[in-house]
Amino acid sequence: MRFPSLFRVAKNTRFNYEPRYYDPIREDLDQRVSRIHKEIESDNHQDLRSSFRDTYERKKKAGRKASTNQIMVLTLIAGGTVGWLYFGNSALFALLLIFPLYIYFRFRGRT
Repeated sequence: MRFPSLFRVAKNTRFNYEPRYYDPIREDLDQRVSRIHKEIESDNHQDLRSSFRDTYERKKKAGRKASTNQIMVLTLIAGGTVGWLYFGNSALFALLLIFPLYIYFRFRGRT
């Protein structure tokens, strides 16, 4: 029960605020995913799968090649360091002669 008053008291104001959230990256991703799902459901889904498989195999082969190159460079640096410790500067000069030959034979077939 409320008592009569001479003063008017303001009522609490209620807000009906619904926040909006826009993520352009998420929207772009959703569009791409829906487009890819439509393409897969079409008749060409076997072609898409084979192209995905081919791309994966190429990347896998390139990864092995890069790994081999890294091992060779690491071996060359370690061999040069050990040779310098045992034989002195003559090992470094031999390494300077061998490295251009390696580069020549490495890139000879690419032109």
